[in-house]
Amino acid sequence: MPVEYKSSEQFCNAAKTEYENEFERNTSLDGKVSMTLAFCGAVLFFLIKDREYLDIRSLWRSDALMIFRCLCVLFQFVCLILFGICIFKLFRILMPRTYFRLDTEILLTETLPEWDPKQSYMYLGARYSKLAGENHNANEDRSKIFKDSLKFLLIALLIFCFNEVIKLNF
Repeated sequence: MPVEYKSSEQFCNAAKTEYENEFERNTSLDGKVSMTLAFCGAVLFFLIKDREYLDIRSLWRSDALMIFRCLCVLFQFVCLILFGICIFKLFRILMPRTYFRLDTEILLTETLPEWDPKQSYMYLGARYSKLAGENHNANEDRSKIFKDSLKFLLIALLIFCFNEVIKLNF
């Protein structure tokens, strides 16, 4: 007696929807990474343009301000390093990666057109479900790297702002 799949079409549609959601999540993350890279580039440009850290001789102009100047130079170096780490992590997210897609050639070689519609829905649903799971894992890994890079960015921005306050007041 053949197996009866009463909700096979719903299963296939749900699995396909989950697969499409993971694809949209992937695209959304790429957009977020691109915007964050642009922001990092703008702040990094401002930091490099300042170039106070390149003038080591300015550290020894006044004994009273020497500590503050040393702190500013140190904070600028730390910001450069943190921004560098952040940008490296963001570019790592955008590197070519394996994203699992439904191979329509396999569907033809599996003689899917000859199958019972309910069986083909179950087969397609199972394929979509497996692919969505693999893509979910890839998206989770990329999201974790993105969150880590945002932590570095936040710390660098806080140090950068603190450094600007010191420079303005001393």
